[in-house]
Amino acid sequence: MDRCYFCHGKVTAKRIEHLHRWGEALLLVKGLPAEVCEECKEVYLPPASLHVLDDLMARRETLTEFVQIPVYSLP
Repeated sequence: MDRCYFCHGKVTAKRIEHLHRWGEALLLVKGLPAEVCEECKEVYLPPASLHVLDDLMARRETLTEFVQIPVYSLP
């Protein structure tokens, strides 16, 4: 992909931190290959990255670290 679908800005390959939710599970994936718009920062995940996410969800026992995040519940 050369141009962003939304703003038509230039899209470049980068490695990102991606917060992935699957059901009740929430994973932070560091270093995920993605294509990112330089203008609006829209993120496009190529099929290979989606396969990586599927594989990670299938074998969650290989986690490398745990982080704590605050949770706010609004009325």
